Order: sequence, then C-alpha cells, then structure tokens
Amino acid sequence: MSDRNDAPTRDRHRIRPLEDRLAAQRFLIELLKTPAGPHRARSPGETAEPDRTHRDDPGHYDPPARAPVMREAGTAESGHESAASLSPEQWDCVVEEASRHRLGALVWRLLADGRVNAPVDTVKRLRLHYVQNAFRNAVLFRETATVADALAAESIPVMLLKGMHLARFVYDEPAIRSMADIDLLVPRSRIHDVERTLVGMGYGPLPRPDVEAHCAWSNHLPSFRKAGAEVLEVHYDIERPTSPFAIDAADLWREARHAELDGAPVALLSTSHLLPHLCLHLAYHHKFERSALKGLVDIATVLRNSRDVDWDRLVATANQWKAGAFTYATLRLVREILGAPVPKQALDALEHDEEDDAVVAVAGRFVLGPTIDLSESLVEIQRTHGWWNRLVKFFRSVFLPPARLRELYGLEADSRRVWLMYPVRVADLLRRQGGLLVHVAMRTPVVSPVFDRERDRLQIERWAGYDDARTLGPAR
Repeated sequence: MSDRNDAPTRDRHRIRPLEDRLAAQRFLIELLKTPAGPHRARSPGETAEPDRTHRDDPGHYDPPARAPVMREAGTAESGHESAASLSPEQWDCVVEEASRHRLGALVWRLLADGRVNAPVDTVKRLRLHYVQNAFRNAVLFRETATVADALAAESIPVMLLKGMHLARFVYDEPAIRSMADIDLLVPRSRIHDVERTLVGMGYGPLPRPDVEAHCAWSNHLPSFRKAGAEVLEVHYDIERPTSPFAIDAADLWREARHAELDGAPVALLSTSHLLPHLCLHLAYHHKFERSALKGLVDIATVLRNSRDVDWDRLVATANQWKAGAFTYATLRLVREILGAPVPKQALDALEHDEEDDAVVAVAGRFVLGPTIDLSESLVEIQRTHGWWNRLVKFFRSVFLPPARLRELYGLEADSRRVWLMYPVRVADLLRRQGGLLVHVAMRTPVVSPVFDRERDRLQIERWAGYDDARTLGPAR
C-alpha cells in the first residue's frame, strides 16, 4: 500500500495462479534455447544485416519476410511440446513473463519464425514490442552514428558498449534486442575533447560539471542529454576507479575489432573482453536483477553467433581482471538455464570457490522465480513478526497523516474534507488490494515466492560484496 502504487493500473494486483506462471516460464526457457532467425556464426566485426528500412526509415516497421506470423493455437513444433498444453491463461503469462524480462521482441520473432503454434492474440501482443524496438533502435543507431562521425572528425576513436554493440553486431536482427540508452567508450586522454565536441553538438545540460572531479570516482563523463535525443553515456573505462577489478583500458583498445555503424567508424570489444564485461555487468553491478534473463540471453547469443571464442584467452582475461568468480557464476547459469556452449574445462579454469558454486542455484531461482507486484507496505507487513506489530504497520500504511492524505487526494492544505477521505482510502485499497492483503496477512503460498525471492536477493548481494542489514525472518 505504498503511496507510489496507489494509482490504479490495469491488472496490477491480479495474482496469476502459481502453476500458470511456472508453466509459462518453462515454455519461455525452452523457446529461448534456440537462436532467433536463420543462425550462422559471424566473423569478427561482421554486422547483422537487418532489414534496411529499420535503420534508414524509423517509421517503417515491416519485418523481413519470414514464416507466417499468425497461427491458430494447436500442436507445437518439435522441441516445444509444452506449447500444445498451454491454456489461454498460461499464454497470457507467457506475454507477461516476456515483458517482465524485456524479451518481448525476441519472443515474438521466435514465435513468428514458425517454431511454435501460438495463439493469434499472443503473437499480436508481442509484436508490439518488436515494432517499438525497431523504431527506437533505428533512432539510437542514427544518433550514435552521428556522434561517432563527429568524434572521428576530431580523430577520437569510439567503441560501442553493451546494448549498442549487441543489438547491431551480435543479434541476427537489431530490433529483437531492446536498449535503454547509448553507451560509448573513448580514450581517457581525450575526455576533454569529447566534452567540447558534444557540447558543440547541442548536448548538455549546461553548465557542465567539472570533468576531472567527476571522473575521480566515476568511469564515465556526466551524462549528456539534449532535446529529442536519448541519454548518452560516454565512458573512458568499463569499471570505476574505485572498483575491485584490475582492468587495463589500454588492453581493450589493443584487442578491439573495427566495424562501421551506418558508415561511421566504430570499435567493438573483442569476444574475450566482451563476455567477462557482460558477466561483470550482470552479476556484480546488477546482482542478477534488472532483466537478468535478458542478460543471460545476451551472453548465450554472443556464444552462439561468434566464431572466435578463445576460451583460454577469455579465462586468462577474467582471472587477470579478478573477475573469475563473477564470470564463472554467470557462465554456469547461461549453460545450465539456456544450454549455451560453455566448455566445462573453461569453467573449471576460472578462479572460484564453494561460495560461487552455491550462489549459482540461488541466482537461478532468483532470475526465474515468479514475481508479484506488491507495494512496499505489503512487503513490510509480511516481514514484520507478530500479529500486533503487523497490525500496527497495516494501520499506519492505511491511515496516513492528514497532510499526506490531502496531497494524495488533491485537497487544499487546510481542507477539513480530509477526514472524509479516510473511508474513501480504505474502500480504494480494499477494491484494488484486498485480495493481496488477505494473502499477505495469512502468509499463504500464493505470495510466498515474493519473499523467497527477496531472501535470495539478499544472499546474492552478500556474495557480490554488498551489505543489507534488513532481515526477513525465519525461512519457511
């Protein structure tokens, strides 16, 4: 019953049966074990060849010609037998799970390729993710190419990082991989020139913070923004100066591959650097949160679409970076969940210990476990021990101070109508969250995955070196 969740949202507090969510999750994992599109390994620096309308005309969304997209629900294709037994409610869960993991566009492509006979409505809903990605990514590619061209004119090399690298040069179609913003890498010695060039292109905000002071603790310049453009993050290293990892940025440039983005010269991390970087980003920085399944799919796609995985070099790099444990745990998850081709010898050679082995099972549960969108207040009620203490927390979350209630319902600061709003608030909360409250108060199995997942999150944070003093009470 957190205030930020008080606004009504369609199906926000609807609880899907656990068996439906688990069936959808199993189906989704089996589907993701196969690559999207006509797979073939690419040589270093070779770009996926997308439908050119996606990058030259952002308003044009027609996907490449493929197998028929719309099918009636029926017998599944070989390898996806579970699809035949999915109920309409479970297909709804497939869409919700794909959206939660930010894999909607990729799942649409896999279904559109004719691998599974999916319901027409399911395919239509997922296609919206593909359409949105196609438009957004085309804009991001164009913006990035413009920046890369401008920096090249100043003899400043630019390396693509994370989503920009993956979407354009790893995935078989740029539109099937979503991106949040633009991440670039430039040499540390040129950061002042980069700042000057981007400000000259209209990027701000102005006045700019002191670059040297900012970079004393950060591995990137202060974010660049301008009207009509996405956030631009310009890094000079892939880890902060205060990080526990020993990464030499000069090595990244020495082994970089060269490519072009819409005619603009760009560099790409070598596979031996890309994979440990993705593992660090997912395990250490995100702690297997924030669309972790998408991160695992990224790594699996790199492995499937690369011809140049030098496992000895990759292991040496990860161990040299002091990132062996994070690389080990992540690659084991990719191998065990998605069936990616990770040699056991490589895993054994990565520096790790028993704690790293133990966290793999925890992280697997955490990544794949079903979630329920509970407000912070409901979570706090569940965490609290004793009926009386839980009742006190409940009343405090419902009967807010008058000033907060006036703000919530848009009343004037001295309005006496605030007292009439208390029964209105109770009615609103019961209408939207009454069912959830009963489950939380009774600690039923319906909501237990939420709190089991929270316990796993804290264990992962401790493993990754984070500390959280909160407790969740005894395990059930």
